[in-house]
Amino acid sequence: MTLRNLVLPPRGWRIDEETRAFTAFAVLGFTTTTVAPIVYAAAYLIIPFPRAVVVLIETLPALAVKLLLPHVLFVVPLWTRPLAIAAGWLVASVVIDYVAPNVHPPVRVLLTLLVAAAKSASEVSFLVLARNYGTVGLSGWGAGMGAGGAAIAVMPYMLTHRWGLFLRSAVGYNYYLIPLMLLAYYVLLPQPGNLAAPPNADKDDLEEHIGGSALLLMQDPVSQPMPLHQRIRQNLRLASSLISPYMTPLFSAMAIQAVIFPGITRSLGVSSLFKAYAGYYAGYGLFFHLGNLIGCISILGVRFQKPKPLLVRLGLVGGFVLLSAVFLFLSIPVVMFLVVLTAGLLCGAVYSNVFLSVMTDAGSGAATDREFSLGIVGAGVTAGLLFGGVLGALLESGLCGLGLGSGQRWCHLVK
Repeated sequence: MTLRNLVLPPRGWRIDEETRAFTAFAVLGFTTTTVAPIVYAAAYLIIPFPRAVVVLIETLPALAVKLLLPHVLFVVPLWTRPLAIAAGWLVASVVIDYVAPNVHPPVRVLLTLLVAAAKSASEVSFLVLARNYGTVGLSGWGAGMGAGGAAIAVMPYMLTHRWGLFLRSAVGYNYYLIPLMLLAYYVLLPQPGNLAAPPNADKDDLEEHIGGSALLLMQDPVSQPMPLHQRIRQNLRLASSLISPYMTPLFSAMAIQAVIFPGITRSLGVSSLFKAYAGYYAGYGLFFHLGNLIGCISILGVRFQKPKPLLVRLGLVGGFVLLSAVFLFLSIPVVMFLVVLTAGLLCGAVYSNVFLSVMTDAGSGAATDREFSLGIVGAGVTAGLLFGGVLGALLESGLCGLGLGSGQRWCHLVK
């Protein structure tokens, strides 16, 4: 890996258009990350179901959408996609807001399935769109996801402990977040054609500009029409070639992420610096997602061609957190928060570098193939969150059964 590949020079930097693109994708990422968890929290599924079952309810429909939607996304006009996503979010938000909190669980489960599917559709649609904006779009999307994750991490503490409200109260914010998403897409986001490639660029400069500089500026080539059954067969062949280099690293990183946070958080050692677990959880999650944000935007300056070094470091950090939960040898919040900040940074770096590699490597293919590649690779993210979420819930349950009555773990205390 040369220094030129690691540090990407700002070629043809255009503040106005690129800032608009970054901000628009940040808003899209933020709303995608916040709207669905707000509905999840308002559904109170954690009361009638074990946490592992809640993870399955929230993640299985998202995984199904990630696996199926890329096959048919090319027939859905770009301008209609945000409207469909907003409709799903709005219906779920309105219904969960107006039904009683003790309504029968099947109703709450159906609303959770709807908002999870809409969230997954938004991830596929907006990541596919990001191929036209390259590094700026992808880093903006990651920044929005990191900021949204941080907001969701501190939301329970702020609502219940600081403001004296119920978690259901947060649903009202969705009525602002959903229009904000539509404004970012239809008003703020510049047209890709407004972002021209560097003048007099040779082949090498153009390749660098597309793969590692600011933007993917080339318009999609027109794909040859193909019968649906042939398209699906071609997609399946293409998907099989994407599993090892892209989906597997994403699966591994997201599985470790889900174990670290929220996974085993309740089984960590108690600290006298926090009066309640909600405060500790908020700080823990805030640092993790701030690291995630930093890792996602790091591609603006540094790019890793191979995810393996990042995954090795992430595995070591994840192992350290797990060991600290088992043996309770580290209960100093500042140190633990710095550890999870590092974990979040590595997760974000893996996420952004893998998707940037997909953009670069699929850049010479047909438009439909590029769209499918970016859409289907995201299934590795959701599969990893599903596996890690269930594993984290089981590990936490087992760890919380150790030393009952000692009060050494947060799950031993009712606060």
